[in-house]
Amino acid sequence: MIRAPEKPQVDELTARALAARHGDLEAYSKAVYNWDFEPYQLAWAEALATTTRTAIICPPDSRKSTTVRMFVEKMIGLNPEISILWLMSAGSQSEKHVASVSQTIKYNPV
Repeated sequence: MIRAPEKPQVDELTARALAARHGDLEAYSKAVYNWDFEPYQLAWAEALATTTRTAIICPPDSRKSTTVRMFVEKMIGLNPEISILWLMSAGSQSEKHVASVSQTIKYNPV
């Protein structure tokens, strides 16, 4: 009997890292944070990935900043030399998100 070669097995961390690096923003979100996207976030992710300028205007607590933060993290992971301009209305909020991006890049194992 002839057997097909077995596919190499990868551990969960490697699988998550591959999904984060090579998948879309929704895959990144799931791999790094174990968060599922809301349907409206998919439209934002597509706009962020396919346009050079994007404005997201929605009510508070709709995950605008969270979605953009994940996009920024993913783009920096793919190209550490990239420049991204991210404008927010509140300085303290901006500082919080910049610090979060830095912490994720430095310490998240995925």
